[in-house]
Amino acid sequence: MKAHATQPTASKANSNKASLLSRTLPIELQEPQQANAQMGITIRTGSNTPPRNIPLERKDYSIGREADADICIPDPSVSRQHARIFFLHDEEILEDLNSTNGCFVNGVRVTRCMLQDNDIIRIGDATMLFTRKKTSQPESRTASDPKA
Repeated sequence: MKAHATQPTASKANSNKASLLSRTLPIELQEPQQANAQMGITIRTGSNTPPRNIPLERKDYSIGREADADICIPDPSVSRQHARIFFLHDEEILEDLNSTNGCFVNGVRVTRCMLQDNDIIRIGDATMLFTRKKTSQPESRTASDPKA
């Protein structure tokens, strides 16, 4: 008799996400501190610690326990060089750097993951919310434009 692997159903996946959300620390959704920042991370490291809002630019970010990390999370459950965020083809990528406790995005352990708006990232005991706001450029119209 062969054992068959089953794929989780959508309702089971939603149940798993709801279970994850009930175990993570609450994060208040706030605008990034810089007016022209379109991406950001809100970090929550403990129930007695206020969330930190970090606006992100299009550059590489190191995440870890070491003080020289771009995003420093001084928590023993976070590796010294835990992960990084980098940009590839206009997408934000989270990559685990062979950390001890791993990186989780929306409850799934990942080694490399393309980030989406409102993804919940867990690194060690820290919970992070990734936000990406896409802005559209207004159409430029001239006097000769028939729509103007």
